[in-house]
Amino acid sequence: MKKEGEAKKLRGFILTLIIGLAATLVLIFFFQSIAVNFLTPPVASFDQAVGQWFIARRNFVLTYCFTFFTHLGSAYIEIPVLLLCIGYFYKIKRHFCESLILTLNLTAGHIINEFLKSNYHRIRPDYTWLTAADGYSFPSGHAMIALCFYGMLGYLLFLNTPPEKKTLKTQSLLLRYF
Repeated sequence: MKKEGEAKKLRGFILTLIIGLAATLVLIFFFQSIAVNFLTPPVASFDQAVGQWFIARRNFVLTYCFTFFTHLGSAYIEIPVLLLCIGYFYKIKRHFCESLILTLNLTAGHIINEFLKSNYHRIRPDYTWLTAADGYSFPSGHAMIALCFYGMLGYLLFLNTPPEKKTLKTQSLLLRYF
């Protein structure tokens, strides 16, 4: 009886992964068709104007905020968070699927980002940056991967919140921070 329940859960998990992969491929296709329109010279001049606007307003508070969010999207923060989440989901909650989903999500985010960057070949604007960056600039790896990873983490935490604790306050906190 227990083996039948585990097999059913595994089939559901595999089906979810297949649907997720299909949705990812469809969304990459849509992103591709939209992004091609944004890689034109008028958009590049808009990028320059926005960059100059931020540089003119550079100060300690903005620098700290942007640096903080940049680091949240860095591998040296995401990997320890991933390991803590694996410990929580797998060791404490006994949920192997959530650990695997989060690991696949972070790995796939990096792979898809590198694929997209190599597809667009958009060089970085020529500014004096606060942090070192190499490679192509579009799409932003920190922003894209952080959105995928922390968004999935928030979703998994929400799914694993007991129904009696799913108050409006809890839901708004998860939506706000993830």
